[in-house]
Amino acid sequence: MTPPFDYTRPAREWPIPPMDKESGDKDSAFTWAMGRLILQRIAEGDTMKEITADPRMPAYCTVFRWMQVVPEFGDAVGQVRAGLAEAR
Repeated sequence: MTPPFDYTRPAREWPIPPMDKESGDKDSAFTWAMGRLILQRIAEGDTMKEITADPRMPAYCTVFRWMQVVPEFGDAVGQVRAGLAEAR
């Protein structure tokens, strides 16, 4: 089990939840623990390329696929980005 996030620290310092990167047939490797980490990193100004550069994180294309197959995650990413745009 992944320990709870320490929301007082920047998301770059949070533990990275484990992810199944093995090949084979599966629905999705998406978890909300990983989703929350990605959302918080976006909120803190990291680009998707910066977020996915770490080999422990999902691939760039995987995150965009998750945004399509997990509508709640895709909506949340849109809301975070809209908030950042509004703040600028």
